[in-house]
Amino acid sequence: MIATQESKGIWEAEEINLTWKTSLFCTQKRAVLATPCLSVQGQGVLSDSSKKEYTHCLAGQAERKEFAPLCWERFEKLIFHQVIENLKQISLSGTAQPVEYGLVFLMHGPNWLGAVLFFGVQLQALWPAAAVEVYTSKEVDAVNGTNLRLKCTFSSSSPISQHLSVTWNFQPEDLSSHEPVFYYLKEPYKLSAGRFKERVTWDGNIERNDVSIVIWNLQPTDNGTFTCQVKNPPDVDGTIGEVRLRVVQKVHFSEIHFLAVAIGSACVLMIIVVTVVIICRHHQKKAQEKRIKVADTELREKENLKIREEKEASPLED
Repeated sequence: MIATQESKGIWEAEEINLTWKTSLFCTQKRAVLATPCLSVQGQGVLSDSSKKEYTHCLAGQAERKEFAPLCWERFEKLIFHQVIENLKQISLSGTAQPVEYGLVFLMHGPNWLGAVLFFGVQLQALWPAAAVEVYTSKEVDAVNGTNLRLKCTFSSSSPISQHLSVTWNFQPEDLSSHEPVFYYLKEPYKLSAGRFKERVTWDGNIERNDVSIVIWNLQPTDNGTFTCQVKNPPDVDGTIGEVRLRVVQKVHFSEIHFLAVAIGSACVLMIIVVTVVIICRHHQKKAQEKRIKVADTELREKENLKIREEKEASPLED
């Protein structure tokens, strides 16, 4: 924050928060555009003497003659690029301490304030904040009386903190108030009351970004929406995963089930075909070996017969 002992008694300025990363000080003599600390900041005291000037500055109705418009080219050159670089340095350093760095200019005129305000609104889109992303199934069907694992995973731009917390809540189909289901902070915490008392167990692994739970003995009253929220300081904002649960008496075959059956049947058929082909080739090989063996036997018998005939003919010639 830009604040010195000298300025407190002279300027009496009040802080205008544009975004959580940018602040504007509008004073009687000058305007200060700064990138303050990433923590909550207090408001200054606006005296009656500076209130009129402050109102004129916001409304663009300054009566002083030395007020002159600040064109966009100068605004972009003097403020835009330097503030962006400063924000990048703050984000990369990961510090949560006040950063005493600002851009101080003698800016005259009402028009520059509108540009600064517009820049502050758009600043968050130019440099998005870190957040936790949570991933869950959209809809789940389960049979009454069975157990169900509600899968929930997350991703975070920050390393896993010791203060990471997981909160599971439940909202019935009648859209009544949310009911607690499960809470995790360093270790699982069981509910002491409610419909899910002694029916929920931890089935996650923080090191693998898994924060799943298991609900035991499902009941028709469990129909509704379960929400999974993960906070990993300093990443405390982000998406909340939702799972809509339908408890049924029997499982209805969906397209996925039919696809699984078709794939399974095709695999079984392929195994049968391959087995038949292997058996047929084995029999063919054995038959071929048998034919070769018979042919060899016949050939040897013919050769032996020929030799005997030759021996029988030899004494007659003598």
